[in-house]
Amino acid sequence: KHTLPLFLLRQALTTAERERLSALRGAEAAEADCLWIQERVKDTGVDVEVGRRARQYMDKGLHALKSLPTSPYRDSMIALAEFVLCRQA
Repeated sequence: KHTLPLFLLRQALTTAERERLSALRGAEAAEADCLWIQERVKDTGVDVEVGRRARQYMDKGLHALKSLPTSPYRDSMIALAEFVLCRQA
């Protein structure tokens, strides 16, 4: 599955690490493999970059929402966007 975190992680890994990650494609990952991926995501700063980009998109969305007339629907969408981003952190 092509996701932003995996795309950024592949860019940040060494050749040997990319090969290890590629070997996991389509296979059941062992707990040790999952822990390795989590460590590499944190060590390479991918988690910070993904959070930064998510915040940028949320800010753009909130700006667009705030241009709409006040309503319970608009307020719910604003609250949901803020909840989702806080939940990620």
